[in-house]
Amino acid sequence: MADLIKGLASPAVWVLVLMVAGLWRSRRLRRRKGLRCGWYAGLAATVLYVLLASEFVASLLCYSLESRCRPASEAELAGLDAMVVLSGGALPPWKHRPRAEPRWATLARVDGAVEAFRRSGAQVLVTSGGKTAGTQISAAEAMRDFAVRLGVSAERILVQGVSLTTAEDATETAKVLGPGPGRRIGVATSATHMQRSRRIFERVFPQDTIVPVPVDYQFVPPRLQARMFVPSAGAFHLSAMVLHEYVGRLWYCLRHGA
Repeated sequence: MADLIKGLASPAVWVLVLMVAGLWRSRRLRRRKGLRCGWYAGLAATVLYVLLASEFVASLLCYSLESRCRPASEAELAGLDAMVVLSGGALPPWKHRPRAEPRWATLARVDGAVEAFRRSGAQVLVTSGGKTAGTQISAAEAMRDFAVRLGVSAERILVQGVSLTTAEDATETAKVLGPGPGRRIGVATSATHMQRSRRIFERVFPQDTIVPVPVDYQFVPPRLQARMFVPSAGAFHLSAMVLHEYVGRLWYCLRHGA
């Protein structure tokens, strides 16, 4: 059920459903009511796409999440016992890519997490993310390799390569870290993903202090220029990512009442 809801959370699906509904209703050309409903559905799909694919709207949606997540301060980072960085996915190997590689969001998360890790007192960096279809190694292993290239000693990295969801990130990380109440654990992930991640980790680690470490900020202050309202694939992707996060937060609230 969770995977189905996750798939339906994409605005691309919403637009497709409206377009298909419009085509289906418009085929009944002899029935003016059916034609009218189909036309309205097609219009709604077009308007929704144009809005979500505009840089202006995408920036505002992104700001609605990221504005609530300020970067971790030096005082918050000081004295951390561990830092956990969550995966944003990995690309499977193919003929021009000999092995699985972290996706861009994952690279940005690891880069930001390593910088915060160096500024903190944490002795352990946990990379979190399992294998996806077609990958030979887990996202966590690819993240570890990237962190090592950034200068982190491999001996200080714990790999949690099982989880495929944010909830699993928390539960599987708890197994890797083991018991130890009273710890201060930093959780690094994209700023748009930070609030939901923090709530999930606080539920799984009730006796520890979870320190949010938001990285990978996507917001760019919009400028009122004509191109800001021209649909683009990049803007649509950003809108989809933000709305997917809102759906994820709603699903979490419905399941856990928080």
